[in-house]
Amino acid sequence: MNGEEEFPSLVKLTIRRCPKLKSMPEIQSLQHLELQNWLIIIPEDLHELSSLECLEISECPNLVALPEAQLSNLSKLRSLYILSCQKLSFLPESLKYVTSLQTLEIHNCPDLKALLGWIDNLSFLQSLVISECHGIKPLSR
Repeated sequence: MNGEEEFPSLVKLTIRRCPKLKSMPEIQSLQHLELQNWLIIIPEDLHELSSLECLEISECPNLVALPEAQLSNLSKLRSLYILSCQKLSFLPESLKYVTSLQTLEIHNCPDLKALLGWIDNLSFLQSLVISECHGIKPLSR
């Protein structure tokens, strides 16, 4: 590259059916990212998307984990949607550092075991929706 940012005005990006995706271009303007269909791992440089406000991960039946370190650096993330990731078994504890999170929705993740105690750290959380996550234990206070 010549040092210029690719797609300087791009605010929404949807990536579908790219199971070997391992990295992404650094797009400073990106606010909404959808990763769909068959992703096996989350791209390693996700944390570099400093303007990201909404992240949707859906229909990734072989995704077993979200990256521990990457999500904590998404300081502007307000919405996180995790949909139909059947092998996802836990949410990383680093999510407790995403204090800007207002919406967390998790649907059809049957292997998800629990929401950890750190969910209390999400002081701006306004909407928490969990459905079809039959392995999850109840939230306790």
